Amino acid sequence: MTEQAYDGPLDGPFLDKSYDEAMALVHAASQYLEGEGKAARAALPDPLRAVFTGESLRMTTRLMQAVAWLMTQCAAAAGEITLEEALAPDQRLGGREVCLAPPLPGSEGLPPTLTEMMEESRRIYDRIARLEEQLLAPEATENPVHQMLSRLDEA
Repeated sequence: MTEQAYDGPLDGPFLDKSYDEAMALVHAASQYLEGEGKAARAALPDPLRAVFTGESLRMTTRLMQAVAWLMTQCAAAAGEITLEEALAPDQRLGGREVCLAPPLPGSEGLPPTLTEMMEESRRIYDRIARLEEQLLAPEATENPVHQMLSRLDEA
């Protein structure tokens, strides 16, 4: 397999914006879980405390997986690694079984701040999963603009 320079559909500004969005939620979640969330969890009945813990762990797992994937794609876009290296199996988005599983029973009783962060982490993770699927599609190995120009040349 020959190595190629990054010519993927994701550009630096898009990746930077996505990374910044994910990191902002990481920081907000960390502040919440260490502050207001700690008090909110303590005020919950025992069964909901377990749900709070499980869902907060799932949220942080989603975010860390997304951030790691975005950092790898940024490295590819910057030319530090090739697209093939960025899409290698050990660099792919992990934790899908946990991250995409439905909310735990009882999660509807969680504090609204945590629920909002859980939903936002899911949206970020879902978006990254879709991007990865697009990049792994056979036709994604070529820049979409180049694909269209090739089709026009053939016509």
